[in-house]
Amino acid sequence: MKTMKPTFIMGMLAICMGMMSCQDDEDTNISTIKPGTYSADIIVNSESGSTNYSRGIDVKNGIFTSTYEQNYIYLHHVKADGNEEYEALYIPMTTDCGEDKCFNIQVIVNDNNTYTITTKGASQSITLNAKEQIYFSTMKDQKWKSETSSTNLSPIGDITILKQPEKEEEEEEIKEIKSREILRSELYTGERLLELMTGDTQYIDLTRHVTGFKINILFTNVNVENEDHIIDLEGWHNAFNALGEDVNPENFNIKIYFGPNFAQYYDILKDNSEGFGYYASHNQRYVPFEKVDQTITNITYTGYGYNTTYTLLSPLYKTSLKEEEYEDFQFRIYMCIQYNGKEFYTEIRPKNLTMNINTIHHIILAFDVHDLIPIVTKGGTYSTRSSSSTFQKIDIKPIKVICN
Repeated sequence: MKTMKPTFIMGMLAICMGMMSCQDDEDTNISTIKPGTYSADIIVNSESGSTNYSRGIDVKNGIFTSTYEQNYIYLHHVKADGNEEYEALYIPMTTDCGEDKCFNIQVIVNDNNTYTITTKGASQSITLNAKEQIYFSTMKDQKWKSETSSTNLSPIGDITILKQPEKEEEEEEIKEIKSREILRSELYTGERLLELMTGDTQYIDLTRHVTGFKINILFTNVNVENEDHIIDLEGWHNAFNALGEDVNPENFNIKIYFGPNFAQYYDILKDNSEGFGYYASHNQRYVPFEKVDQTITNITYTGYGYNTTYTLLSPLYKTSLKEEEYEDFQFRIYMCIQYNGKEFYTEIRPKNLTMNINTIHHIILAFDVHDLIPIVTKGGTYSTRSSSSTFQKIDIKPIKVICN
């Protein structure tokens, strides 16, 4: 890893010469960084302590890892009054720092005690005085905002539905991706940044400001002798044999809504959120049942239903609630099922679920396959939520709720 450039070495020589020339002065403990150009490769490092405070996502195991996913980082300029100066400086990441990703940064110490910060190939720079600060972030802007969509397709009522992207774009620096990790460093003055660059090691730590969510819903067999809940296609058909109808898993369509604890707006500099709402699977579009396989703590759950395609990442809505507001703000999942042109829903409120930032919440809801029989049966009795809703409410409860 090349951490010190020739200009940096010249700067250090100037420091040493300055210290030698004033070693007999009264202020021998004061070190002044001389005007000049300093350059260093900065490694983006995970926080110390628990691996819960690292970066990246292990999609297979559903945990955060120490991998830095992005190929870029942004440098933000914070004025003396606490407001941010735009625009942020885009810095590409490189891989010439061993196994780690890093970025190169250059700081020019000017004669007027200001600091001009730039990087290789950059078309702009940032100049700050002694009272101003900078920070590094994965976000181009100071404020994150979720897109919203219509709520007339859900059984929830008049509530904000937050829109998540269906796929990630390649040009990350051009189009801001909402379902991304939001990471930022601490604040640095120009002097502290130079201390970092001229220290024994050049690392910055980033903290995470999102929570992750994975939800799996499956209809399975509960009449088994062990703890495993397993059903195959033959067992599925056996469950519906008494109806005299050929019912296949793909005859059912499903979508889910979950919230309302997700923020609509988030200010990464001030760590402040506003607005709240629900996320919906596949932008509120139904998808056919598919096979779902999950193994948690050596217990296998196999069935048909909804399988999370990727981990949703979102800032949480943080607010102080009055005691009477807890019920309305409790996290819940609305499962919507469509069969033969009709729509049904049920509401699930996982108990003892504490939503935390920097944690991937993996929820598995296992239902008895026989709970679908009333939906198939034409003479089933249902309670209607409201006269304006096309959904019919069904009272079914999961046999297992696993919050991992």
